[in-house]
Amino acid sequence: MKKITLSFIAAFAATVAFGQFNQDVTVQLGISNEAHVDQVGIANSNSILQDGLMNYADVDQYGILNSNSTTSLGALNRSLVNQVGFANSNTTYQLGAGNLADVDQLGLFNVSNQAQFGILNQAYVMQIGIGNTANQLQVGVGNIAGSYQMGLGNVSNQSQFGNSNIALNSQIGAFNTSSQLQSGNSNIGVDIQNGGFNTSSQSQTGNGNLAWNDQDGYFNTSSQTQMGNGNSAVNEQEGFFNTSTQIQLGNSNMAENSQLGWANSSYQLQMGDNNSASNDQIGVLNSTSQVQWGSWNDADVVQVGALNKATQLQIGALNSASSTQWGTSNTSEQTQVGLLNTANGFQWGDDNMLIQSQLGVFNTANDIQIGTSNTAIITQTGLGHNHTGLQIGAGNMMVVNQSNL
Repeated sequence: MKKITLSFIAAFAATVAFGQFNQDVTVQLGISNEAHVDQVGIANSNSILQDGLMNYADVDQYGILNSNSTTSLGALNRSLVNQVGFANSNTTYQLGAGNLADVDQLGLFNVSNQAQFGILNQAYVMQIGIGNTANQLQVGVGNIAGSYQMGLGNVSNQSQFGNSNIALNSQIGAFNTSSQLQSGNSNIGVDIQNGGFNTSSQSQTGNGNLAWNDQDGYFNTSSQTQMGNGNSAVNEQEGFFNTSTQIQLGNSNMAENSQLGWANSSYQLQMGDNNSASNDQIGVLNSTSQVQWGSWNDADVVQVGALNKATQLQIGALNSASSTQWGTSNTSEQTQVGLLNTANGFQWGDDNMLIQSQLGVFNTANDIQIGTSNTAIITQTGLGHNHTGLQIGAGNMMVVNQSNL
């Protein structure tokens, strides 16, 4: 009998000692709350607090030193956590009803933080790799946030204030950074990063805005700011050290930027309604600036080559500007102030310069430069002027002034 008692004590002591490796604290207050915890490994820790009606939590931990904290206050909230690996960490906080938080972590030292305040919000995180960080904040009704990270040291921040907003982020690579902020209703933000050291920022204030960013490469930077309703901003970058800034203040504006190459830069500012701006760059060190202030203006730039520079300024309504540059170190400046003005410039070659300025109504300027070091300066002031210019060769100079006075 003594031998049996000693054996039981030894077995109990071993069980207690082994049990100390994994820790779980689950507290349930309310009605019909449900929690499932599965821990396999060493020194995993979990805490669950459920206060309310029919909240549900499912936590699976496999590995060493994984940690989770889940708090669900309200009714019908769901928290799902799956951790496989070493020292992964998750915190989920839910206050409201019908919210869903889903986290999957596979790897080492990944960190996820989710906070939901409201009704029927959904937050998803999947992390595969080492040292990735995802933060999600939802305040409102029916918002959806999703973050997918595969690689090393990626960081994602998603904040949603309002109703029915959608924020999606995918990061594959190393040390990419993404920030998405939505304030309003029915906004959509999509951020895709493949490569390393890419940076993206999306800020949406208003209703029904769309922001899309796709970066493939290294050290690319994108900033998208929308204030208003129904705006659309699309940025695509492939290469290294490309920079894009898109700012939309107003309603139903559209901005598109595409960059392929090295160190190209684009700046697009739209203030007003129904403006359209498009920029396409292929090459190295090309730069574009497009500023639109008014309504129904259209601006387009295409650059193929190196060190080309295009500037477009439109103030007014229904103005149209187009600039195409093929070659090296071409410069195009187009300024339109007024109504229904049209400026088109085409440059093929190197070191060509084109300046088109229009102040008034119904003015039209079309210029083509083919060759090297050609210069055209066109100024139109007043109403109904029309100009067409063609330069082929090298070192040609054209200066045209048109006025009603």
